[in-house]
Amino acid sequence: MLCSGRELLLNDDHDGIIELPPDAKIGEPAVKALGLDDPVIDVSITPNRGDCTSVYGICARPGRSRNRPPARRRSLAVAGKFPSPIKTALDFPAGAENAAPMFAGA
Repeated sequence: MLCSGRELLLNDDHDGIIELPPDAKIGEPAVKALGLDDPVIDVSITPNRGDCTSVYGICARPGRSRNRPPARRRSLAVAGKFPSPIKTALDFPAGAENAAPMFAGA
């Protein structure tokens, strides 16, 4: 089969055909012959899952679907060079002190 990059949805090139490397085997999948066989994770996020839009959220989601707890994030302490003009207070009702297990800012 002779195909351009556009016909295979690889790029917008429609000027010529894609040439396979000389060592490509007959019957081998094109993605393998072209070196395009990297794993792909397709992420579709619904509007009610804003927590999944971060890198951490996207990485943690597959683990949750397999009943694996997400890895704990570590925040690195950065020494301040001046007092912050913004005052922050976390005020939780009694019994909900662990409602936000991590709070960080920079």
